[in-house]
Amino acid sequence: MSEGPAGPTQSVAPAGPPIAVLIGPPGAGKSTIGKRVAQALEVEIFDTDIAIEERSGRTIPDIFEQDGEQAFRELEEQVVLDTLRTRGGVVSLGGGAILSPRTRAALLEHCVVYLEISVAEGLRRTRATSRPILAGEDPRKKYQDLMRHRRPLYREVADIRVRTEGRSPARVAQAVVDHLARLGLVVPVEGGADVDGADVEGVDVDGADDSETGTAFGGPDTELEADTFAEMSEADDMSDADDDRNQQTTGARI
Repeated sequence: MSEGPAGPTQSVAPAGPPIAVLIGPPGAGKSTIGKRVAQALEVEIFDTDIAIEERSGRTIPDIFEQDGEQAFRELEEQVVLDTLRTRGGVVSLGGGAILSPRTRAALLEHCVVYLEISVAEGLRRTRATSRPILAGEDPRKKYQDLMRHRRPLYREVADIRVRTEGRSPARVAQAVVDHLARLGLVVPVEGGADVDGADVEGVDVDGADDSETGTAFGGPDTELEADTFAEMSEADDMSDADDDRNQQTTGARI
């Protein structure tokens, strides 16, 4: 990527459709994981947030401040729909892109990877960043409200769901690559695709193993207890319920 008027620009990806489209809330790691998945598959990564800034010549915070969220969402919808029609490789969408019914309808024609994260961890990761949607007082409540509204929409369009907490970016990326291979969307690389300069073997999308170490998104690598999507959903909902209770009893804010 090079630097443009509003920040980094990206190279032109090959003609679509994309191999995979990454979605998820703020802090889920869409850009980071998208880059690693694209590297593993030797394809381009296309980030629609960067494309929005390139098209408008402004940063996303500036668009929010000057034009408002509605205008931003309309521009985002245009960029996302154009991207899904014309770009190949791996595509990373902004966290709120799935709010558009037209975008959700278009995503049903693609392989969508939902990167899941708890409210507490999402807040921890986004605390030092500029996120217009979380600006102002009580970002914790804003993130909780955001997830209550968006989580069903993420799940509605997702073909693959991967938890990112307690796993290094390389392991999450490998899990995505492995699952794409199981679906027949990519050719599996013997011994595991290279996601960070080293081969990683045997990582499962719903579990974890000891084949790769490193700095995990949510702290030290830990084994994920959920073995099925249903269990993952239940665990995620319970975690958010715990977040609500903790806020009510302690007033804690991350």
